[in-house]
Amino acid sequence: MARQQHEMAEIVHSMIVTLARRNNLLTESFRPESGSRQSLEMKWKDWAQRESIIRIAYTIFSNDVQYSVFFSHHALLSVGMMKLPLPSPSAVWEARTAAEWETQLRQIKKSTRSRYYSLDSAVESVMSMRDPDHKREFMQCFNVSNPLSIHLLIHGIAAAISDSKYRSVASSMTSATESLKVADFDEALRHWRSCFDKLPESDRKSRVSWCAQVMYHFSAVLLRNNLSDIQMAAGSAYSSGRAVTPQCAQAAYSRLVSTDPVSHDSYLHGVEVVSLCLQEPDSQTSLNTGTIGFPTTETRPLWQTYGAFLGLLVLWARTLGLEREDGEKKGPASASTILSSNSIPAVAATTLNNMYQRELARAESSRDDGRMLKTELRQLIAIVCDRLTARPWEICKHAFTRPLSTLFYQLE
Repeated sequence: MARQQHEMAEIVHSMIVTLARRNNLLTESFRPESGSRQSLEMKWKDWAQRESIIRIAYTIFSNDVQYSVFFSHHALLSVGMMKLPLPSPSAVWEARTAAEWETQLRQIKKSTRSRYYSLDSAVESVMSMRDPDHKREFMQCFNVSNPLSIHLLIHGIAAAISDSKYRSVASSMTSATESLKVADFDEALRHWRSCFDKLPESDRKSRVSWCAQVMYHFSAVLLRNNLSDIQMAAGSAYSSGRAVTPQCAQAAYSRLVSTDPVSHDSYLHGVEVVSLCLQEPDSQTSLNTGTIGFPTTETRPLWQTYGAFLGLLVLWARTLGLEREDGEKKGPASASTILSSNSIPAVAATTLNNMYQRELARAESSRDDGRMLKTELRQLIAIVCDRLTARPWEICKHAFTRPLSTLFYQLE
């Protein structure tokens, strides 16, 4: 985006968050249903009103996390603020009558030990997955079959990663403490992926699940690398809520080629992001009202192509580190999912699969890897640029296409 557009977007977002906090929308304690004197119809209406507030609050939180991850703005909310119970499953929310609502609610009470599991407590529990007792308790309390709750959980983990890395408390961590924290986040991400993979296939293909997968891969990148540095080094004009000066861009570039190169794992997750974001809209079904604020039209939303843009920047930053790693031995490859190529242009699918499999297979870095990666990146950049220029929005040309075009010629 241009600087003025960034500033306006930040003002609007800040106003929404401020109003939500001022009206206790994010911290309103749950009030149990009224006594038996109240009619079933009134109980249902009261519950629907409270559930609507919960869903609005979590929509604001999710938007804040996405705003922070995608545009490198400082988050205004933290996961510790989210004391509200997580949204109810779609079957309860979509009940058409009071009797149907009551039946569905009883089923939920039977299947879970705790009805009011907040996002704050869910993230706290998933961060303790290495403890068998905590893991067992989490599985009993948390509804892992609810796509919306799983979507919110990965946003909570992403927010916790950002809090740990970029808020002031992180500066007091020793290297040993930081390593343990990273291990906890790694375990949390593995557990989240396990829960996601257990969803029915129809739920995994929904738009809300697609968004959750993208956030999962970006969370894994954020755990080891700084997306803001990557954007600044690539030539973005605005990052972290401020204009990028040539000095900031040069400093970010220096970190990427010296102290903070894009890691092997971040690269693989970047490939996954590009693969997901190049999918055609017809491969993503909708959860109807079970989603919270995601488009259901056939046209590919702009932020989907923007996700591909960010993923490409991660892959580009990897080429900077490969020269430094030339000849260095690598550790064993981390486990990852099979790269999906459904509904992706054939050239992009082949290129991404080659990049992914080669990174998994190679035992050490070589200059040939860097040359081949640059060639493949040029192919992907051309595809994403074509999609961006097809859009009438001015920001596609100035904020996205221009940096990619510059990188395209630099990779020659």
